[in-house]
Parts: sequence; structure tokens; C-alpha cells
Amino acid sequence: IPAMAGFYPTAVRELSEMSYDRERRSEVIGRLTSSAVATITGQPSHAPDSVGQTHTRPFEQIDDDKVSTGTPADTNPKTSPAFGRWVCSAVGGVRRHVSFLEWPMSLTWEAALQDFSAGLTVCVLAIPESMSYANIAGMPYVYGLYVACLAPLIYALFGRARQLSVGPTAMLCLLLRAGLQDQLDEQQCPGSFEGGKLRIGVDQSQLCPQAYVSMVLSTSLLVGVILLLACVFRLGFLITFLGHPV
Repeated sequence: IPAMAGFYPTAVRELSEMSYDRERRSEVIGRLTSSAVATITGQPSHAPDSVGQTHTRPFEQIDDDKVSTGTPADTNPKTSPAFGRWVCSAVGGVRRHVSFLEWPMSLTWEAALQDFSAGLTVCVLAIPESMSYANIAGMPYVYGLYVACLAPLIYALFGRARQLSVGPTAMLCLLLRAGLQDQLDEQQCPGSFEGGKLRIGVDQSQLCPQAYVSMVLSTSLLVGVILLLACVFRLGFLITFLGHPV
């Protein structure tokens, strides 16, 4: 009976007021038991709403509905078990791919303060580091700040590994600059050519920064598309055969 207090407060109050009336106590206890059984089994109850009153829709009417239609009285698809299972499956699938939906259930004030402290520490280190990486790749400093902010933010919303470091690295920036060095043609960077030939010792990233930035962004977009396709076709096992620079 105490466990039912939250669902049947009126009946529990009646029980407390009828401590010496055994007949009425038995009647209220029977009503509570019948209501609890009806709640668990999903069947309607004959139990009275209060002492001396009964439900306005008896069992006979409900049984007639089931017999006449051949189906339960409640045919709303949104309340069917199949619909509930489908909703749970859909929500679970979304939560597996969108990790930030799990934050409200696990986030506490203590964890939020720790995350804020960790984020502030990483920010102090990431700002000068990302600017140095941009310089290594031959890019303006501001692009290093873009990468240091956007890449971790996007991964924090959709990624699953909390220990993974996301962002540029020295090896990646060196390979990018080495691969794109002297790749601009005469139309894109005419100042680096003389007599139709590329001038030796000319840094196109400094001489034609806009054209070089466009080439780097196009290369980054192409690599991103390749990685997305590799994710779709489940080619992650190939990483075990490749070194990190590759």
C-alpha cells in the first residue's frame, strides 16, 4: 500500500482515516488491489473510483467492443507496442551517432567545472600551437585558429572517443606544404614564373597567398570526401597497414 501512495493518494488518505473501521478498510484495499492489477495487465477494472461509486464504462461494454471489431478497443497506432519499439530503436540509433544527446543524462556540475578547466588549459596551449602549424603549412595564422576551434568543436558534438586529440599536427602540415609546393601554374601565380619557367627558390605561398590558400582548401575538401567514403564503406581496417604520415 505505501508503494501505491503516489498513484492512489485519495485511497491512502481514506485508509489512514479508517484505521478502526475494518469493513471500509477492506473495501478500499480491494479497490487498490484491483486498480493495481488492472494497471499491470492493461485490463479495465470493476473497482469503484471511491466508496460507493463505480466506473461509468463497465466490462460488458468493453468486451462488446472487442467482440464486434475483433481487435482491442484501443486501436491508436501511436500507443501500440510496435510503434513504441520503433521509437525506441530510432532514438537509440540517433544517440549512437550524435553523442551530445547523451550529455544531459550524464552531465553534473562537478563534471562541467572539470570540463571547463580542461578546455581553458587546452585553449591556452592550442592558440600558439595552431598558429605555428599554420606557418609550417604556408598558411596565414588565422587559418590555424580556424582549425584549432572548428575541428574539436565538430568532433565534440558527433565523436565518440573522449581521449582522441583532434586538430593539425606538425607532420601533417609539413607533408601538405611539401606536396603543394610549386604546384601553382603561371595563370594562378604569374610572379613565380619568368620566361615561361618557374623561378628557382620562389615560395608561392608567400608570393601568391590567395591562390595558395584556395589550393590548400581544395585539397582539404578532397581528403575529407575520401575519408567520408572510407567511413561509409567501412575501410577503417586499412589504417592498420598504413603509417600515420600516410
